Amino acid sequence: MNFPGTLQELKELVAVLGEPGHWLHEGPFEEFVFDSGERLNWWASNGQLTVSGHPETRALLIGRLVEADGRLEPPSD
Repeated sequence: MNFPGTLQELKELVAVLGEPGHWLHEGPFEEFVFDSGERLNWWASNGQLTVSGHPETRALLIGRLVEADGRLEPPSD
């Protein structure tokens, strides 16, 4: 997936999900670690956005992100 916005916009988008977790700066990318164990990674340099974790939870999170922000398209994998 690609998120074309800013880090602040991404933080606001993740906050809309209402899922607990915390942000980390991991050098070349930003990461939101959900308390459930899933991880959202975003590279500001190219907008790449990935979600990793349990397949069912990952799919639900991606669906909710896409629904909340019309600029996102679900990954083709």
